[in-house]
Amino acid sequence: MPNPFRFLILCGALLAASCTTFQPMPRDAVEGGALVRALLSQLGSAQLAPSIGPTVEAIDGVVRSISDTGVVFAMRGALRSSGAYAEWNGEPLFVQHAQIDRYERAQHSKLKSGLLATALVAAAVAIEEGFRSGGWGGRTTIHTTGGPK
Repeated sequence: MPNPFRFLILCGALLAASCTTFQPMPRDAVEGGALVRALLSQLGSAQLAPSIGPTVEAIDGVVRSISDTGVVFAMRGALRSSGAYAEWNGEPLFVQHAQIDRYERAQHSKLKSGLLATALVAAAVAIEEGFRSGGWGGRTTIHTTGGPK
């Protein structure tokens, strides 16, 4: 029978590997193959709405090509002003330079990954210890001293 706690630890490790933060970057530092977040201007958001949906304030994607007029992204996701995030599967999207307010570079956060991994491992150990000691669903023994007289 598979151990669900080992599975939880594996899931935690995979989640920890996906901790990403975004740091500001200059426009001229954007290059092909980079995973970036493009923060759209209000005009850019409105112009791209038919392609990516309404109220998108930022797009995440891998830069496929850069030209004098814009950038082609392999889209990973779109961040709405409400905070909702829509996942994409690498579909290409051309965005004009004028539609982009600024760029941010995706960076792996070692601190967030370490904290998340530590918390998940601690939770898995605590859950397993709870089951071993009978604390969750195990037999409970009540000891009495005879009560008041």
